Amino acid sequence: MSQTTRIAASVQIVKQTAPDGGDAKATQIASFLADLATGTGSGQADVGFVDTDRALASNTSEDFDVANSLTDALGVSVVCAKVKAIMIKAADANTTDLTIGGASAELLAFFAATGDKLILKPGDCLLAYSKAGWAVAAGTADDLKIANATGATAHFDIAIVGTSA
Repeated sequence: MSQTTRIAASVQIVKQTAPDGGDAKATQIASFLADLATGTGSGQADVGFVDTDRALASNTSEDFDVANSLTDALGVSVVCAKVKAIMIKAADANTTDLTIGGASAELLAFFAATGDKLILKPGDCLLAYSKAGWAVAAGTADDLKIANATGATAHFDIAIVGTSA
């Protein structure tokens, strides 16, 4: 089975003013685009998992085992040897924060050390990408934990892209 993956992010800032006798406008753009062909090498990917509007009850957490427990849109098991990209988007309507990281068999990915965590407030989005990929160690360093604070159910979208070897 083949897979193509596009990872994109951009920020565009447009500033306008009306000085005496005219108009002034400045547009600045910073962007990132990675097109990954099927494969397991640098700049490639062959497995992926996406779940939109996932719900996490108040004061609960979920570990995403990237080496074992994920299933793609076609019902195929997703087993990552390396993770190339992670995107997590907290729903705008959430009233609680999501904490990313801190699993007992933690996939470090973009974290510097075991136990590092990142807070996503309602509407926040995290996109992390590694061309070479972050190594997965099945059973010891393969879980991405997402925890919801106390107060209400939180919703989020998640995408994990990786390689099988």
